[in-house]
Amino acid sequence: MKLELILKLIIINLFKNISLNNPDNFNSIIIFKTPNHIEPEWYFLFFYSILRSIPNKLRGLILIFISLIIFFFIPLINKLIIQNNKFNYLFNYLNLIFYFILIFISILGSKIIEYPYENLNFNLINIIFLYFIINLIIKLIKFILKIN
Repeated sequence: MKLELILKLIIINLFKNISLNNPDNFNSIIIFKTPNHIEPEWYFLFFYSILRSIPNKLRGLILIFISLIIFFFIPLINKLIIQNNKFNYLFNYLNLIFYFILIFISILGSKIIEYPYENLNFNLINIIFLYFIINLIIKLIKFILKIN
């Protein structure tokens, strides 16, 4: 069964790879107009969303680098002394909300720049960075006071 799935994926990738593309990529071009449908691949949508929602491009680029650094340090920040994390319901709930917001920001990165999407995207990005700042402050206070 796994072999069949792998063979089907290989056949699709080798012979029908055009069917996986966005159909808007095959429209005729107008040289002096940027198309509205331009969007990066799904794994870059979060960063594209940050860059698109911040009016100053330098600040957007700085926020992208800060988010990369934060994602690098997530395992170190979220490391708890207790072995079983099921007793910390608030922390689990906040992490679940964080991942849902992250997915929602990525979905909003693929939408057209319009009124509800743009404002919602900006507010959710602010919530993500506030989450990290509050989480880091709580962890530092726990570390300084030696509280579990």
